[in-house]
Amino acid sequence: MNINELTIGNVKELIGMFGGMTDLAGEGGAVRNPKTGRFQNAQNKPPTFIEIGKNYLFRSCTYHYIGTVSKIRGDEIMLSPAAWLADSGRFSNALKTGAVNEVEPYVQESFCVVMRQALVDYCPWDHGVPKEVK
Repeated sequence: MNINELTIGNVKELIGMFGGMTDLAGEGGAVRNPKTGRFQNAQNKPPTFIEIGKNYLFRSCTYHYIGTVSKIRGDEIMLSPAAWLADSGRFSNALKTGAVNEVEPYVQESFCVVMRQALVDYCPWDHGVPKEVK
C-alpha cells in the first residue's frame, strides 16, 4: 500500500481499526498542530491523562506536589488544594497508604501551578490532600 495513494475512505478505515487517538485526547481525537508539531484535541488543548477534580502526586525535577487538579490551561496545571511533598518516605508505601514523612500544605484557599514541561512523572493519589504540616 502506498500511503500517497490512500483515499479518505482508507484513512477512515485505518482510524476505525486503531481507535484513532481518543485514548490520548479524549472526546474529539487528536491531530498534530502543524506550527508546533504537538498533538492537540479538537478543543485545541494538548492531550492528557490528567482529569480535573482528581488528586495526583506530581514529581518534577526538583519538587514533588500532591493536589487536586482544578484547572488545566495550556501547559499549566493548577492544583487546589495543594501540598509540597518534601519526603515521601518509601514511595510505594506512600502511594498505598497516603503516609508520608514530610509535607507542607499550601495555605488554605491558595493554589499551586505546575508546568507540564517540569514534570518527570505523575500518578493518581487515592488519599486526601495533606492539610497539616508534618
